[in-house]
Amino acid sequence: MEQIPRTSAAPVIHVISDAGPHPYFRTLIEAGGLDPATVVVGCVGSAGPLQREMSSLGVRSFALAARDRRAYPLAIIRLARMLRSWRAPVVQTHLVDGSLVGLAAARLARIPLAVFTAHHSHELPFHGRALILADRLCAGPLCDHVIAPSQQVADTLVRMAGIDPGKIAVVHHGFDLERLDPARIDRDAARRRLGIEGLVVFGAVGRIYALKNQLALVEAFAEALAGVVDARLAIVGPGDDAPLRERAAQLGIADRLLVWGSRADIPEVLAAVDVFVHAAIAESFGMVIVEAMAMELPTLSTPVGIAPEIIRTGMTGVLCRSAEPGAIADALRTMMELRPRWGVIGAAARKQVEGFTAQSMAARYTDLYARWLGSGV
Repeated sequence: MEQIPRTSAAPVIHVISDAGPHPYFRTLIEAGGLDPATVVVGCVGSAGPLQREMSSLGVRSFALAARDRRAYPLAIIRLARMLRSWRAPVVQTHLVDGSLVGLAAARLARIPLAVFTAHHSHELPFHGRALILADRLCAGPLCDHVIAPSQQVADTLVRMAGIDPGKIAVVHHGFDLERLDPARIDRDAARRRLGIEGLVVFGAVGRIYALKNQLALVEAFAEALAGVVDARLAIVGPGDDAPLRERAAQLGIADRLLVWGSRADIPEVLAAVDVFVHAAIAESFGMVIVEAMAMELPTLSTPVGIAPEIIRTGMTGVLCRSAEPGAIADALRTMMELRPRWGVIGAAARKQVEGFTAQSMAARYTDLYARWLGSGV
């Protein structure tokens, strides 16, 4: 376990399950303008990219090195001792294992404010009773307050875990919008690098797995855009793409599916494509939706995470009625009908998300801590 030297500061302690990488913390601290001395970030598992990134920011970090859940009781005791030594006023936890360990340690150390951040709770309908029980514990007796990244997650916690809605605050994720600025990227050069000049490209970004629903997107694209010969579907993200390629071949669109794998240049990719498409079945927030809109892309999304709050069909994009292939196909047709207005829609999309800054997220957290501590939680 990596130890942190004692200081006179009383930092906010963030606890997450693993060592990432987790860009959320860099954005919160660096772009959010937090003083590195006021934050400590640690994980339940072994040290890794998270600790190296925090070190580069001048932020203290730790790793409890709990290899599996059998080691959690000892990890809780160790963390509770650390929390007491720091006299931490606030512990904020992230993801299931980080929350189980972090919140239990906060209770053991009698920390004044324990906050559960429900990044994962959109998955409650899909992972059976164990996850529901874990969230009932984390969002119930183990914490004082819950932060949900979207209203949809807040509603899911109320509906499926029985959490008091008065205990939940919705805090949207924030972004470094200067990095997400289409004016800073040469779109034509980006399209040349990707080999998509002269094509109409619908881009999707996200890890390839069931809840991201890329297979349904391939089927919807084949149904809706079969007659648009210059249309292409580009899928970006890590994961097994073989089923997508196989399904595209079965549907006769193998040459129209572009699979670009995992990439570090997402702003450039977003600058290069024409329309952003998000077909997910569930999201806690859907950060890439805001990223795409910030890049002035007309955005099509299923009604998940933040999408219902910011996408207005015909104004900032197209909101699907569901995540079924037929519904996505209908939305793709609608988007094609709106093609003459894509420029106007993209500009409106950027304006819609201008308030989603890292500074606003950090300020909201700070305000909530002060309010909750002031009220004696």
